[in-house]
Amino acid sequence: MIRNQLRFDSINKKLHFRDILLTNSLPRLMPILTTKRKFTGKTSNPYMKREPMNKDSVDNKIVKTTSSTTENANSNAITSLFSAKIDQYFTETKFRMNKDQQKVLKSCMEKVYTRKSPLFCFDVEAWESNNNLVTEVGISIYDPRERELSLLPNIKSYHIIIEEHRNKRNGKFVPDNKHNFVGGTSHVLSEVEAQKFINKMIHKYFLDDPQLGSAFVGHHIGGDIKWLKTIGVQFPDECPIIDTYRIFQLSHGKYGGGLRSILRLAEIPHAYLHNAANDAYYTLLAALAWCDPSVRKARELDLYVIPEVVQNPRKTKVQQQEDRRAKRQEKFTDIAKRVNVDSCEELL
Repeated sequence: MIRNQLRFDSINKKLHFRDILLTNSLPRLMPILTTKRKFTGKTSNPYMKREPMNKDSVDNKIVKTTSSTTENANSNAITSLFSAKIDQYFTETKFRMNKDQQKVLKSCMEKVYTRKSPLFCFDVEAWESNNNLVTEVGISIYDPRERELSLLPNIKSYHIIIEEHRNKRNGKFVPDNKHNFVGGTSHVLSEVEAQKFINKMIHKYFLDDPQLGSAFVGHHIGGDIKWLKTIGVQFPDECPIIDTYRIFQLSHGKYGGGLRSILRLAEIPHAYLHNAANDAYYTLLAALAWCDPSVRKARELDLYVIPEVVQNPRKTKVQQQEDRRAKRQEKFTDIAKRVNVDSCEELL
């Protein structure tokens, strides 16, 4: 009984002591406990800076990262698909060209058909009475980064007429189509401003971002490069070049191969050749067609047959003049040939 009483007294003393502590400290604790403190993102440690978390910004970063990852994955899948079609074409096709020529063709097709890199095509027209004078410059650019899978390629064309030589006209040896640009507006620039514009365009597609892997495209491109250098245009030391004339030679030999010929072989409608911008545009279309395995197969561009040499009877002077007149008319006008058809079965 006494033991229990002592235990009870001890418990009461402890409780009493606790009450005293709470009574003395509670007034000092109340302002702290009742004050609503707003978090400002600042900490007592000056070396640690915490910024308030913005849920929207975090969500945007997640969305952008996810979108970028998805686009890269889709682009890689598309490139792999196109590369597989090229490999299949070279596996199934029996070429007349040798292995080295096949490698050249395949490298061009991989550059164009996989749609990984912009294609920068240009053409130059000079005065036929003095080939050192550049009268026109045409530029057509295919950028696959825009409308990558579109059936209609995204091509931007520019037609530049050199102001100092605007009155120098052709027409004796080549057609005079300076004012027949079919793509819209022709821009008259001084030679200095034309040189600045072309250099800036080259800088944009080749030097600003070398990872783009842009390639120059042209027909007999070596001559056009020399002409542009004469007016001060600067080219990168090393860059891919796709020459549609060279592509034609790989399968058809060194004879023929004018721009008109390769357009007709690929069945690409065209008009007003020997306008610099038109030629640049059609050359770019020719590159897209001749580097497309489906087009090469459909148009039988690799089934080149050596033409037979036929001994024609000697023609009279009148007949020779008519032949020359017909060739000139074909060269200068690109008119369609008229053929009488008795039955529609002939067209099927």
